[in-house]
Amino acid sequence: MHETESNLRMPPQIFGDQPLILKRLAEVSANQGSNFLEVGSWCGDSTLILGEVAKKRNGHLFCVDWWKGNPGTELDEIAKKQDIFALFWRRVLSAGLDDVVIPIRSRSEFVFTVLAKESFSFVFIDGDHTYQAVLDDIRNYAPLVGRGGILCGHDCEGFIGDFDEGFLERGRDLDYYETVHCGVVLAVGQSFEKYSIDNSIWSVISIGNGQWASTSLEFGGLKRKPQEPPPAIADIHDHHIFRYRKRVYAVPFSLGLTDITDENLRNHPEVFDAGSVVAAEELILKQTGGCQARESRGPKMPCPETVHPARLLRHQEDTTAELQQTLQAQQVLLSEKQAKIEELYGGIAEREALTAQLQGMLQVHQALLCEKETKIEEMYRTIAEREATSAGLQQTLQAHEVLLAEKQTKIEELCRIIGGREAEIQSLKIELEKLEITLELSRLS
Repeated sequence: MHETESNLRMPPQIFGDQPLILKRLAEVSANQGSNFLEVGSWCGDSTLILGEVAKKRNGHLFCVDWWKGNPGTELDEIAKKQDIFALFWRRVLSAGLDDVVIPIRSRSEFVFTVLAKESFSFVFIDGDHTYQAVLDDIRNYAPLVGRGGILCGHDCEGFIGDFDEGFLERGRDLDYYETVHCGVVLAVGQSFEKYSIDNSIWSVISIGNGQWASTSLEFGGLKRKPQEPPPAIADIHDHHIFRYRKRVYAVPFSLGLTDITDENLRNHPEVFDAGSVVAAEELILKQTGGCQARESRGPKMPCPETVHPARLLRHQEDTTAELQQTLQAQQVLLSEKQAKIEELYGGIAEREALTAQLQGMLQVHQALLCEKETKIEEMYRTIAEREATSAGLQQTLQAHEVLLAEKQTKIEELCRIIGGREAEIQSLKIELEKLEITLELSRLS
């Protein structure tokens, strides 16, 4: 049974200054009637931001998500207890965006072909964060961005050079690793030569012909920083442990500060850094585990020398457990990919059968086409014959018209002659009448 919305703790998608940055990017790229695309919507945090911009531009926002979360992640567990799509759509309705938002309920790798003929002024990618998935989303959806449009995405904590190569490789196939989305960092860095990162949102602008440039926008007084403050990886011995770029930092609880992106905090004398969580804990033990230093805070604690081997063993066990979790996650991914491969093979078999059917239909159509071409040739011959007959008739008609004209001329000439003779006859009639009168007068006298 699904939990109610009120009982479910939903981690935020967009936080800190990210809503302002996302809104600004969308506003810069949008024209009247523009279409927007969101790959990965989840419960709608970014959807509501982009939907408002689309509504003001009389455009639409297409939302691609299967609303089940990615296997092996926290969202996957949440989706098993909650109808995420129902929550998403309730929020869309409450915001009055149901006439703007167009949800497409499917995995992103199946949707881009359906949208291939569309052009978008803004595309936001925030789906599966594993390396190959992000790389595929960029390759599949980047061609849909029109010239001058913006392609951007979430959860990119820095450039490739900001992290150790081995660290990124260890986390590339996980949703995130020590609060860093390694797959996103790698995929974005390998896809674009120049790009902007603002508060973990990466962005590029299309300059046409498949070329991209960094957006380099200003955000109205916001302090520019590459990422939002990350949460702590762990809490160890009264210290918060944070990952920032290539180093791990230990921050005492007593400072009451947690923004490790702040250089002043990283340089604070009570804050120290190490190359790993294990190394950070060793430093904590060395600095706070001394007998005198520890006594002032509570019960006496054994000196580090007596604790060190056990701590190392526990760290090894923790590391082993972490690796086992990673292995399990990779096994889940492998099972999914195997299922996809089998599905693809099934699809290939179906397509081969369909291809054979289409080839048979093609042969039938080709035979019909040959018959029609033969009929067309016969019709052309008939038309040619009729055109020849028509030409002969036209010549005959022209000859008849010439004869008719000649006869008409003769008739007119005869009419003139007849007219002349009639005048002569009339004159003779008059003369005859005169003679008759003369004779009559002669006879009377």
